[in-house]
Amino acid sequence: EDPTTHCVSGYTTVYLQNKCKGLRFNHSSFQEDIVKIPATTLMDHASTDPFTYEIFFTPANAASTSKKALISNRNDPDGLTIGILSGRPYIKANNLTSLNVTSGNTIANDVCHHLVVTRDAAGTVKRDLNGTQYTQTFTLTAAGAANQPTSCGKDLAATTEDYHQYKGMIDEVRIWNKVLTTTEMQNYANKNVMAISGLRAVWMMLEGSGQLVAAANNSAYDGTLGGTNTSETNDQ
Repeated sequence: EDPTTHCVSGYTTVYLQNKCKGLRFNHSSFQEDIVKIPATTLMDHASTDPFTYEIFFTPANAASTSKKALISNRNDPDGLTIGILSGRPYIKANNLTSLNVTSGNTIANDVCHHLVVTRDAAGTVKRDLNGTQYTQTFTLTAAGAANQPTSCGKDLAATTEDYHQYKGMIDEVRIWNKVLTTTEMQNYANKNVMAISGLRAVWMMLEGSGQLVAAANNSAYDGTLGGTNTSETNDQ
């Protein structure tokens, strides 16, 4: 993959469709097939905090009727999870009723997608998938657990095999402390972003080997592949 572009369908310019490169989650181990970022305030969102989450991913189990977490800091009952349910975007905050899209385009397997979830200062949540914004909006109050680990590929609050465990590839994850405009979403979709105002953390997931999953713009948010800092058979 050209490291300056992403394979995103739905935009005027399409880069490397179906050839997304990143970290593969093969669902081989309930405890180990994850990226874990140590406890920080990264996903602690108070009731008036605006945010944007961007996730570039190529799923292999998108149609599953059990929830699949792309990123989460949920520590039951508190926290925030963004993922997939029955082929559509899904969000859960503080153990409230799940907010999942029930209409519009589905998330297909083996295709790279760009999912954007925003919340403004009034608490209004919107979702954008591959350049199309869903009309459903929801209002959330505080949406984060205090100082909890962040994970990609699994909801750390899940206690049973398969539930909330993602299968597929994640190419890049970005967390912003502002609401991206539609123009910004489209402008940034096919670019690497490192030093843009409001960007808190970005994981490129292109290390290729080792246990480190580096936050490209802030080493304080570096993650580890698997549940420990040592290499294990089930780390993928």
